[in-house]
Amino acid sequence: PVAMPRIGFHPQSTSQLGSLTWIEEDFIFALNEKLEQHYKKYPQVKVHLFFNQDKYTAGDTAYYKARFLSDALRPIEGRQLLCLDLVDASSKVVQKQNFTITDGVGHNQLAISPELPPGSYTVRVYNSWMRNFDPDLIFSKVIILSGKNEFQQISSSEINLSFFPEGNHLIAAVSNKVVIKASKNGRITGNILEGNTVITNFSTDDQGLGFFIFTPEFGKTYRAQIESTGTQYSLPSAEEDGCVVLATPTKEALRLILAVPQKSDLREQNLYLVMSAHGKIYFSAAFRFGEKEFVPVLIPQKNRPAGVAVISLLTSKGKTIAERLVYNDIMGEIQVKLTTEKKIYRPREKINFELAVTDELGNPIRTDIAVSAVSKKLFPLHDAQNTYADDIYLFGEFPDESFSINRNNPDWQASLDNFMITKQWKRYSWQDIIGGSKKTLSYGFKKMLNLEGVALNKETGKPVPDSTLIMVYLQDHMMGYEAWTGKDGVFDLPFLFDFWGADRLFYLLEDDRKELRNVEIKLIDDFLPVKQETAYREVEKPDEYTDFVLKKNLINNSFNYFSASTNSGKVDLDDLNAAFEDEVMGADIEVDVARYIVFQTMEDLIREVIPSVLHRRSNGKPIVRIVLSPSSAMPTGDPLYVIDGVLSKNTEYFLALKPSEVLTVKVVKDIAKLNHFGAMGKNGIVFIQTKKPNPAKLLAMTNSLPIEGLTKPLNFVMPDYSVDPAKKERIPDFRSALYWNPTAKTDATGKTTLIFFSSDDLGLIKVIVKGMTTDGRPFSGETEVEISLQTSRN
Repeated sequence: PVAMPRIGFHPQSTSQLGSLTWIEEDFIFALNEKLEQHYKKYPQVKVHLFFNQDKYTAGDTAYYKARFLSDALRPIEGRQLLCLDLVDASSKVVQKQNFTITDGVGHNQLAISPELPPGSYTVRVYNSWMRNFDPDLIFSKVIILSGKNEFQQISSSEINLSFFPEGNHLIAAVSNKVVIKASKNGRITGNILEGNTVITNFSTDDQGLGFFIFTPEFGKTYRAQIESTGTQYSLPSAEEDGCVVLATPTKEALRLILAVPQKSDLREQNLYLVMSAHGKIYFSAAFRFGEKEFVPVLIPQKNRPAGVAVISLLTSKGKTIAERLVYNDIMGEIQVKLTTEKKIYRPREKINFELAVTDELGNPIRTDIAVSAVSKKLFPLHDAQNTYADDIYLFGEFPDESFSINRNNPDWQASLDNFMITKQWKRYSWQDIIGGSKKTLSYGFKKMLNLEGVALNKETGKPVPDSTLIMVYLQDHMMGYEAWTGKDGVFDLPFLFDFWGADRLFYLLEDDRKELRNVEIKLIDDFLPVKQETAYREVEKPDEYTDFVLKKNLINNSFNYFSASTNSGKVDLDDLNAAFEDEVMGADIEVDVARYIVFQTMEDLIREVIPSVLHRRSNGKPIVRIVLSPSSAMPTGDPLYVIDGVLSKNTEYFLALKPSEVLTVKVVKDIAKLNHFGAMGKNGIVFIQTKKPNPAKLLAMTNSLPIEGLTKPLNFVMPDYSVDPAKKERIPDFRSALYWNPTAKTDATGKTTLIFFSSDDLGLIKVIVKGMTTDGRPFSGETEVEISLQTSRN
């Protein structure tokens, strides 16, 4: 056994290891200062979502609680906008939504399209600021849209082995630990060979991770051979010089052994061991090997940050010669207690939960939590293994579908440590910190909706001139905005007011007060595609959740059919232009076309019936002008048309309408009214209502594009049988998710009460709590209750 004296220090204090240690405070202080400066310039953030279920079907609504935090788990202040992409297995974005979050916390829902086929999908959520950094740091989670049969992960038919020396380098002439990662989960055994000589052996665990320890020689070639197949894989070549870092995590401390070859050039250099995370140095030590075979290091638990930290060994010039990641598990720091009046409830009975949260000393804690209650038989694996701290600290940094923490396995800590050796730190490098990173920031923190794109000529593909005016109008929400293009036709148009849901954006472009024809807007979307690391396939096993949903829908549809009120069958023809007319306080001229004789063309109708509207041809092209009021205002182009609720500048489409199919034509010519539409309405507006609206046809012929606004958070609907007891006898109640509360909080006593009603479905209900303390410590807990026709068990 080796004595492990403490040789570390915080930036504020130092301690030495005999004559081996030279403390150079200036180096560590400068390092810590540069790291803090880097974080101020490039703050590191993360997003995490907790879903109410882990499986859905097409047409379901997925509810979630969202957090937007620094990597130290402090809330990002103020209002921020997050984008959610639902991506299929081929990396195609099939749904997109935007939602806001305030002071680092929020909740929302994703209405999954009923048109999506069953399969595996990735949910990816990010703020624009995160696009400046490695895309692997962005939140992603695989969800399954269930079909008739279950979907399971596909195990590779071929076994491939990858090798990860601890410390990132395989060093000759010293003992090295090398982690093996197999592409196929499960136990694999084999040998490490040099030529035909067996050096040592290895085996992997259920998650495909294992390790071996050996001392390689410089210039020799080593291979790993799988025992069952005889297949061989080459190990990385051993480097002649370097430093090995061997770590052993324990509950009390992290134990390290540092070793270099006997003839290493590093022996007479001052070296620095640094543990860093969250923009600060938590532990550091300076030393020199000299004649020592190795240097032991002990990092006490109190010096370790929660979650993932990076251990780096640096030279006095700041070169990183070894590095590895460690994970500090904080399970048990927060105590969660869920209690109920009883463990067995009857269908539709009120269930009271009391949640109590305390720290490790039993002191109550104020917290912000989300609570989900689901059918255990339908979601047997819902968050079964990982804690909320694991989800945020570990898998928030390294989304990996092939690895999970199973604390029921006595070897889980060793497996987790092997997993950490396979990962690389992606938030910063000491080379960038010391050299002063000059990273280009292309994106800022996004706090409001905006439209980024480029305006192009359709025929030539070239950008429109600089300072071209872009006018846009949200057709459903009736809001207009203007912006100017910059160099190369690029523009950024912020929406000053929130709008909700999907809309259609109508746009016009002007250069030197002349409308540009044959132009288009292309939105900028240069985000990297999502690729699922693990493939899924449908297996010949019925999916219980899909079967449950189909039966539930059948019951509900049958009940609704017999309880629905009769419909008279009368259809009202709504005026799709009414809302636009209200915006301009009514039209100045109104013509009821049905009151007049049938004209053959719109040109005839304009000439004979509609006042203040002029028509002529110029160079073979039709031109429509409105006589504006006051008469001093002169039109410079065709009016804006609103045809059955669709905005357009397509004069040809307007003139091609058949008067026999038109109900009304209305004209707005008053400049005071037209100001509501800005430059877009300066030439007047013509409202046309037809007998058979066909907005899709017009949309295809006009300058418009679909756009997503914000998604408004909705309440999770749950029955309250105490309010309407008679409802128990009228409506069947089958719910897979019985409860969802993303805004629950504990008070000063650390407690809160949760209430919901059981359904008609019998079986176990799993209640899951995930939350965070006010000082940024995540925690989780769960319990179960049973729904049964019996109220007790013998």
